[in-house]
Amino acid sequence: MNFYDKKLREAILEGAAKLPPLLEKQPTWSVRRRPSGYWALCKDGEYYETTGLNEEAQAKSFLEAWKKQQEAELDGVVDVRRSSATAIIEHRIKMVKKKQLRSAGVIVSTLKALKPFVEGRQLRHLNDEWLDEAEEGMCELYSRTYFTNAIYFFRTAIRGWCRACSSAAILPFEAPPREAGRKIVLHKGQRDRVMRWSGGTEDYDAKTGKWTPIEQGLSMNEENCRQVTYRKMHLGLTFGSRPGVYECLGWEPNEEGGHLDLDAGIFHRVPLGASTASNKLSPSVPIPPQALAEYARWREADAGSPWVFRNLDGSPMHQRRQQEIFSESMEALGIPNMTGHILRHTAITMMIEMGETAAAISAVCGISIAVLHRVYDHSDNRAVQRLALGSMDRMMR
Repeated sequence: MNFYDKKLREAILEGAAKLPPLLEKQPTWSVRRRPSGYWALCKDGEYYETTGLNEEAQAKSFLEAWKKQQEAELDGVVDVRRSSATAIIEHRIKMVKKKQLRSAGVIVSTLKALKPFVEGRQLRHLNDEWLDEAEEGMCELYSRTYFTNAIYFFRTAIRGWCRACSSAAILPFEAPPREAGRKIVLHKGQRDRVMRWSGGTEDYDAKTGKWTPIEQGLSMNEENCRQVTYRKMHLGLTFGSRPGVYECLGWEPNEEGGHLDLDAGIFHRVPLGASTASNKLSPSVPIPPQALAEYARWREADAGSPWVFRNLDGSPMHQRRQQEIFSESMEALGIPNMTGHILRHTAITMMIEMGETAAAISAVCGISIAVLHRVYDHSDNRAVQRLALGSMDRMMR
């Protein structure tokens, strides 16, 4: 066989390979009335499943639609609108890891946080109403920035899924606007309001700004809610930690979470020996003297309880419940949209305003210097400028 005959034969074989199997027997579908009066779908004459219909015309119409669905499945034709939203996220996570993207860790963790809000839904169910529900839920647990990032990552996941299915991109919901910048912080007046409320027996009217004594006193649940709110604020503003480190936070080492080692004066954010992802650093950090004295009072007041945040039955309080209490309390105090992440942002912002170096803030808060430069527009200029204060004073001598 010469070269040209060989190439001709290869072309003929390639064309033949594209034809459907000539001898493969496809199943024969039909409908048959059952003794119950309902029509059943039959495969090669054998009962397959009931149609749930008792009229012959409807059953035959059902049969034709079923045949078309089987042909579409055989040819790989799919309606991406009926794709599982969870499957879309899992596909994107798999692709991100496979491609070893630089931001893979952030994308994967953010999409995993979104998964509970798409569970049981298809792509066609993700309308603007769903978007509002997801925003409310994610902002309560995390922050609006986290929610916005999740939606943008999800839209990229949908585009990738549609390409994999040889379909045009279908995006059933609008992308939320990105925030202009991190402007929300907890101001001193608001902090003082929380401290007065948490340590007393007064109610605050957010509309009038007036305080009213509670004559009957506080219930055990109210006392615990005020304690959780105050402790979450104090720890958040002191260390700028991510809210997740307060789950199972104890007074002694434990396998589930971090602990406040008051004897050594160190806050261990995660269990001893545990490691964290490079984008979720949680370094152990010294406890400043004033905070150390405050936490000693907390431990004494806890009367032997092993947990810093706990339910009334003594069990450790999970992060979600902490955030629910914190958000509800802040709302009642006229401080809306306040989350644990905003406390973290407030601490970082205050450190920047006080002239702390990026390296110092990074070491305390567990945030990368790259993020400080990119997100907070932080430079070390102010810290370096302080070194020249002596020379500046001598200029006019």
